[in-house]
Amino acid sequence: RVGRAAEDVALLELLTADDPLRESLAARLVTALYAAGRQADALAAFERCRRALAEQLGVDPAPALRAVHAAVLAQATPAPPAVAARVLPVNLPPRNRAFVGREDLLDELVRALDDDTARARAIALAGLGGVGKTELAVELAHRRHREGRAAWWVAAEDPAGTATSLADLAAAVGIAHYEREEDARAALWAELDRTPGWVLVFDNVDEPRLIEPYLPAGRHGDVLITSRNPAWRRLARPVVLPPLARHESVAYVLARSGDDDEEGADALAELVGDLPLALEQACAYVEQTGMPVPDYVRLFHGRRSNLLVREAGGSGPTVATTWELAFERLGRRSPRAAAVLEVMAFLASDAIALDLLAPLTEDELDLQDAVAELLRLSLVDRARNVLRVHRLVQDVVRARLPEPTRLLRLEEAVELCALTPDATPAATQPATGGNGTGWAGTGAHLIVLAGHGEQLGVAPAGLVESLAELAARYAARALYPAAIQVIEAALRLVRLHSDWRDRVQEGRLLCQLGEAFDASGRLAEALDLHRRAVEVLDGLVEPDDVGLAHAYNRLGHVLNCADDIEGAVAAHERALAALRKSGRDHDPVPTVLTDLGYTLWAAGQLGPAGRAFRQARAQFERQGRGSDREWAHATAGLGMVEQDAGRLATAVSLQRRVIDVFTDICGADHPDTAQAYDKLGYALRLQGKVEEAVEAHLRAVRLLERVFGPDDSRVGMALTNLGLAQADAGLVADSVQAQVRAHTIFGTALGPAHASTLLAGRRLAVALAVAGQRKRATALLEEVLPVATARAAGNSAEWARIAADAVTVYTAVGDAGAATRWRERAEAGPRSV
Repeated sequence: RVGRAAEDVALLELLTADDPLRESLAARLVTALYAAGRQADALAAFERCRRALAEQLGVDPAPALRAVHAAVLAQATPAPPAVAARVLPVNLPPRNRAFVGREDLLDELVRALDDDTARARAIALAGLGGVGKTELAVELAHRRHREGRAAWWVAAEDPAGTATSLADLAAAVGIAHYEREEDARAALWAELDRTPGWVLVFDNVDEPRLIEPYLPAGRHGDVLITSRNPAWRRLARPVVLPPLARHESVAYVLARSGDDDEEGADALAELVGDLPLALEQACAYVEQTGMPVPDYVRLFHGRRSNLLVREAGGSGPTVATTWELAFERLGRRSPRAAAVLEVMAFLASDAIALDLLAPLTEDELDLQDAVAELLRLSLVDRARNVLRVHRLVQDVVRARLPEPTRLLRLEEAVELCALTPDATPAATQPATGGNGTGWAGTGAHLIVLAGHGEQLGVAPAGLVESLAELAARYAARALYPAAIQVIEAALRLVRLHSDWRDRVQEGRLLCQLGEAFDASGRLAEALDLHRRAVEVLDGLVEPDDVGLAHAYNRLGHVLNCADDIEGAVAAHERALAALRKSGRDHDPVPTVLTDLGYTLWAAGQLGPAGRAFRQARAQFERQGRGSDREWAHATAGLGMVEQDAGRLATAVSLQRRVIDVFTDICGADHPDTAQAYDKLGYALRLQGKVEEAVEAHLRAVRLLERVFGPDDSRVGMALTNLGLAQADAGLVADSVQAQVRAHTIFGTALGPAHASTLLAGRRLAVALAVAGQRKRATALLEEVLPVATARAAGNSAEWARIAADAVTVYTAVGDAGAATRWRERAEAGPRSV
């Protein structure tokens, strides 16, 4: 208009090259070229656009572009006016002002829509109701919408609604009436493609086959579909929406609720599984009531089913109402699938192996059909042979069930997950299988089932027994915190009732819990639990009951660890008497003999200890258990007896064999293997193989620290033995450091008067004396000697070790008189005190 048309040409040529089908650009370019005096170029520009429309869309140019072309041919003066951009209809829902997150996913979707080489004909956003499919589609449609282009939202719940909405769009863009709907839609697609960049959204499509006739044939726009059904690969690129990422959920809660408590927001997001609709519902309730987010979290823990169905004024549909239609459709289409979902509602949500559900259906085909129905409504996700169900789906499904059905489904789930004692050692049983099966996966379900049972006030048949077996398998793999958690859950279930049978079960669980506490280094708690177990069982079962015998034996083991040797021996003997009276002396007896052997060894009674260990080994071998874990424990004990009797080659051979067995059964990193290395190192040092000894002890320390932490008493024992080997190897400073740590660990964990603390104190005194720290060595030794000698009054072997340590310290510090006196006492024995 101001005579500068030539300046437009370069930019318009770039734009038309990028978008050759946009007729408004072509009209402007033709106009600019003609105004610049380039009539031939103007006609060529029109021809390029006409040819592109014909080849790619099969249509002629629109009247507006033809009019510009005609004006150029007629050499109209002044130049023909540029055609105004067509403004096409838009009916998108308003943008959600509270929309947050999904940026990575939005970027991925935009790239897919813009990729001309591998562009999907349509994108289907699939997922669980409430996961945000529609909100994401609204946001994406607004981001893709360009000024003047068509952007149309189709409510596609049923074919009739879809057809009506597309007819409205055709009317809005000026499509003439056609007798056949197919012809009208073909004209609509052609008309839309005259102005590329259109956006069409089909919302809430149930079945791909029902929408197929209505999908656009046009190629130059975006097609978005939202659906619960993820099966879209034939017609569209499926994108299954997960819940929000945790940081997105937290950001949403903080912004939507107005509460700045990030921990509370994180807890709320965890409770609702990051589901957008549930977050919106919760935040609306928080806003309406004015309560802080942490208070809502606390309320949700106790009243979740009520809150899931409660509306907060104006907040829209609830989670429960959003899913109600899906549940109703599922029940009509497949009652079997509905029953499977009801059982799944009582299991751990994250990994439900398909094989686990097989008993709920008639055969594999029946099971696959049921899963297909659940997938169709996005009520589950599937990754190979593992299903996942959102925890809120589980909550709502359970809340919908009448109480009798709820109890029935709980019982069915327990039956699916039952664990029974296996002849295969627990430590060697695979925890997980390639398809998500295995006892560890089943164990996750059992823990969840225990919570449901406690909530409903019932303990379904087999659940407590399965929990006890699960705890035994965790303990066999040194997973002691997990074992403790499981046993405590079983105890809570048992205590729901007061029947004497439940009391007996409680006593046995107390004993098992005591074993787990003992293994995890919590000696005082373990001792209390074993005493309670014996007290409970003693009053309820016969004196020859095997379970009572086991409880007495474990009590004896813990008493030995607690330095009550006399009480420990008495408890072991009581267990043996009960087993022999019961006629079960062929089964659990060797285990009791092994524990008795360790107690006798600790008391310095090498002859009786050796006999106990040999008898235990022989009985294990007669039972066909000649290389199992219990046999290895008995063999390790015999190796210690052989070592103290001076038969070092035999001791080393036995400990090496023990390491092989524990490594095969439990693994190279198991604490049993670590303690076997510690015993081997001690025997190697006595043989004079100090470098090998140091390596063995170091390996034991590292493994035990990894399992139990740096302050466990078993780590302390490996450290004090390491210190001895380091001293013999001339590593004086390292020896002092190891003994200081050991002495500190024992003093903190077991108290100053415990035998292990006294042992580490003597050894530290020796290490200090050798290192030239005379005052510290003497002071520590004289602090330890009175208690140590008094405790060793009946233990000649221990007395000899105490005397030898005293001689070493007094000799090193230059107190010849004291050294001589202790040599004389060593020769005279314990009675010389």
